[in-house]
Amino acid sequence: MELYKSKLVRIFYNITNRCNLYCHYCYAGSGHPVDQAQLSLDTIERIASDGRKCGASSVLLSGGEPFFRKDWFDVFSVFDDYGYDLSVSSNGTLINEKTIQKLTKFKNIIFQISLDASEQNFDKIVGVNGTFKRVTKAIDLLLANGYEIQVNSVLHKSNFQDIPFLIRYSYERELLLRFTLLSTDYGRAKGSPLSLDLSQIQKVIQAVHVSRKVNPYVELNIPPLLLHPDDLFHISPSCGWMHHQCGIQSNGDVTICGLSGGRPDLVAGNVKSQSLEYLWNNSPLFRKLRLLEITKIKEICGICPFLSVCGGSCRLTPYISTGDFYAPNGVCQMFYEALKRGDIEDFPSYVINLGFMECLSQN
Repeated sequence: MELYKSKLVRIFYNITNRCNLYCHYCYAGSGHPVDQAQLSLDTIERIASDGRKCGASSVLLSGGEPFFRKDWFDVFSVFDDYGYDLSVSSNGTLINEKTIQKLTKFKNIIFQISLDASEQNFDKIVGVNGTFKRVTKAIDLLLANGYEIQVNSVLHKSNFQDIPFLIRYSYERELLLRFTLLSTDYGRAKGSPLSLDLSQIQKVIQAVHVSRKVNPYVELNIPPLLLHPDDLFHISPSCGWMHHQCGIQSNGDVTICGLSGGRPDLVAGNVKSQSLEYLWNNSPLFRKLRLLEITKIKEICGICPFLSVCGGSCRLTPYISTGDFYAPNGVCQMFYEALKRGDIEDFPSYVINLGFMECLSQN
């Protein structure tokens, strides 16, 4: 089965790099002083038009904080008028009754709201007092008006103790809660000592597994090799970077994904000088990377029974940390090294015990 085709399906567009918060883990390094040139509405309309020509049907609008851009409504409207399904990734602090009134125009829109901890800890993490109250108020407001919401939580040493709170919070409101492990390879978190260690990750995996028995609204964004067998039902191919998804940064750079801003080697071109349609179909960078073969990914990924589905998971992080797109997923490799040392007996998915990796059990 061909998992990846070069038909654009989704655009990940950071509409601004400005933000009213200062989260220490921000992948874009956004903040209030940051003021990169934002694209004009005319340029954004060309993006929307070209995206449709390439096959795109959905767009993730992020930032920075998308609602921090004064003309956010006009930006949303451009994509809505072209028939895109809208997904908005926001910190929620600028969503109020007036925002809700404007949002009624958009019929196909869902929200991803960031909430990473309980009140006192969350305000410390994002650097602004009162943020927790504003975010949870926004969530309640969106729910009251019938909007679909996913709560995104980035896990690290600073909020590890708040995992039970987040699971309970999502369960009480029937909200999808998506945990993601902190990446310390890019953005403001680059080089941070706050990433979880193996023992903590094991506890997260177990906590999610146990909670899912009564709370179907929580999931952990990690490769399937590290998920309990009972939690594997929702796995899907990796994001489709280069094959059906691309990123557009706030300054117009077209990149391999929305998280790869600030990397000149991962920029295909800029929509201010070349069309998105041309770059998607003709960029030397895109064409080169589309020739990558997932079967050549090294170490644990190369022998993993989930490779054809997972695709090696995120390829950006291994590339940034090693300079090699064929480097293994860092977290899976961490477990693999622990297995070889004898620190653990199997992966959380029990692939050795279930007979899917006999070669490892014999090592």
